[in-house]
Amino acid sequence: MFVLKNACYLGSENRSSLIDLTIPDQFSGEMIVFIHGFMGFKDWGAWTLMEDFFVSRGYGFCKFNLSHNGGTTEQPMDFPDEEAFGRNTYSNEKKDVRLALNWIENQMDISPRFHLLGHSRGGGIALLNAVDERVVSVTTLAAISSISKRFEDDVMIQKWREEGVRFTENQRTKQKLPHYVSMLDDFLENRDNLNIEAVCRQLQKPVCIIHGEADSSVLIDEGEDLSRWLKVPIHRISGADHVFGASHPWIKNGNPFRFSSRIRNYRSVFRRTKKAVVIGVFSILFLTSHHGRKENRKIKFTDRTDQISKSRSRIEGNRTPVFVRYRHAARS
Repeated sequence: MFVLKNACYLGSENRSSLIDLTIPDQFSGEMIVFIHGFMGFKDWGAWTLMEDFFVSRGYGFCKFNLSHNGGTTEQPMDFPDEEAFGRNTYSNEKKDVRLALNWIENQMDISPRFHLLGHSRGGGIALLNAVDERVVSVTTLAAISSISKRFEDDVMIQKWREEGVRFTENQRTKQKLPHYVSMLDDFLENRDNLNIEAVCRQLQKPVCIIHGEADSSVLIDEGEDLSRWLKVPIHRISGADHVFGASHPWIKNGNPFRFSSRIRNYRSVFRRTKKAVVIGVFSILFLTSHHGRKENRKIKFTDRTDQISKSRSRIEGNRTPVFVRYRHAARS
């Protein structure tokens, strides 16, 4: 197995941030790139468990810190660099994904097939980057459907303009983190390039939408918007909140992402055979796994693994997996 942990890539404005890359020995040629959300970071909560889940199934996996998420290369968790956090823009985040893909390609002799997996705001950023020809599919977890919705409060906008900055409190760290009005200016200047709806209506690539029905941070209405624009089903996880039961730090044993209640429309997931849906199914399997328990009588997800493997074989046309030679193989 090839593993790079806490390597550095250059993101927007040439700001250095941390990035992880894991490639299993039996690499399928498919690379999942995970994009964290607002006030998130690559090692938040139990995302590493999701990485392990996919790697064990032959997928490469990359997760990285967005360049202006407030972390530093020395202290990547939480938000020690409040100034960088305040200078962040949606354009920066969109560009960070492209630069991360470039970085991955530079570690490999052959470009893999990229599948973007984004949570919350990261899901919206993933969809904006779906137009990149290197991206094969997108899977979203509790994704936003609109950036413009974040700027609809006229009173807030007026005050923001007058003061030049507004603050958001992080409920965990209790920091009051700044947002400079340059974020608003960037959106107004680049709104055509930051229009998630427009991308979705034109997108011809596979997309899988997963959303928790108990999400109070990004309402499931936004997932339904994406479903309507993309003309794909939304896969609802009943009982799931915005972070699917996880928290930070995750110090408990086992998988936090598990729910005894059922997923609505789950059968349509298994009927579809596009690669995004296979990744989406694996995401659902992970989010709802009972770690060997089969108490959910309506849907026994642990019994479906062979079915998914067979579906994946059909998708790939029983082709021989692509094995990639790595420039850093000596490190493995």
